[in-house]
Amino acid sequence: MNMKTAGEIIKFLNENKEITVYELSESFGLSSGALRKRLISLGYTQNSMGEWKYNGKLEEEPRDEVVTGKRMKRKRKK
Repeated sequence: MNMKTAGEIIKFLNENKEITVYELSESFGLSSGALRKRLISLGYTQNSMGEWKYNGKLEEEPRDEVVTGKRMKRKRKK
């Protein structure tokens, strides 16, 4: 898997219900809850159907934010 950004991760999780965010997080060498925590900190939530979505203005969605590195680096807003 060569996913790095929030948009890629969200798309993968929504299309592949058989893998959890916890398993995906560990596959990147992160703790089981790290990826979930990072997505939530960016404004994403998971609904009762298990689908992830952004809870904010569509034009502000941080789809290009890298979330899979050992440390998450936030892009500064201009």
